[in-house]
Amino acid sequence: MINFKKSGDITEIWRKYELGKNHHNEQNLYEETARAWRFYEGDQWYGLNIGGISNLPVLNFITTLVNYKFISVAMQNIRIVYNLHDSENPQAEIICRVLNKYAMRKWESQKLDSKLWKAVLGACVAGDEYLYFYNKNLDCQLIDNTSIYFADEQQEDIQKQNYIIIQERRPVADIRREAKKNGLQKSQISMITGDNQTDTIVGDRTEVDRSGEGGKCISLLYLTKNEDGDIIFCRSTRNVIYEPMKTIKGLKLYP
Repeated sequence: MINFKKSGDITEIWRKYELGKNHHNEQNLYEETARAWRFYEGDQWYGLNIGGISNLPVLNFITTLVNYKFISVAMQNIRIVYNLHDSENPQAEIICRVLNKYAMRKWESQKLDSKLWKAVLGACVAGDEYLYFYNKNLDCQLIDNTSIYFADEQQEDIQKQNYIIIQERRPVADIRREAKKNGLQKSQISMITGDNQTDTIVGDRTEVDRSGEGGKCISLLYLTKNEDGDIIFCRSTRNVIYEPMKTIKGLKLYP
């Protein structure tokens, strides 16, 4: 049984997130990832004090090399294919043909080729990139290497992780609305407020409003497995678990 009671004024999920964040900081992951993207984009002079001189010379061979390497990987024709292996069941062959047509339609409608290209480029530049599939319709989102936290950073097999945390920055109004839908009390909902914790974001950290209900805050998606091996998940801010733990029966693998 997993205990999600608060540790002090934060949730247990947030405490685990802070452990992961500390590890990322020890590895200098946030700054190194930002630096890698700057070099790829031709901004090699970033942070150098040169007395206001602009338009410094840049010979950006990095972009050319990275593009060549990632394109050589991304050009591979990847598809979802169902087959029977050694079986000769005529009925099963028909089922596989139907499934393959269905998979092809989903692949095209979700523009998975384009998403895979972006994922491969992100992995080539920053070291890792992830596609998180959040429903059976193959809807998915790209997860940067700085926005995912594993229970064991030394374990390369994702399916052996005790838990996975995905960090997002979401509008406070949206989270409060979901919290109300999930039956949280007004006193709990009022604890969901905007923050200025953008230090883990790589790229543009500018936000129009960082305060109150009009701002954004960190939301954590917590994934783990129950005793039967089924995936269970919940969502948490710093102080409130606004989506209680739910079980996805039959789903044994992290998506």
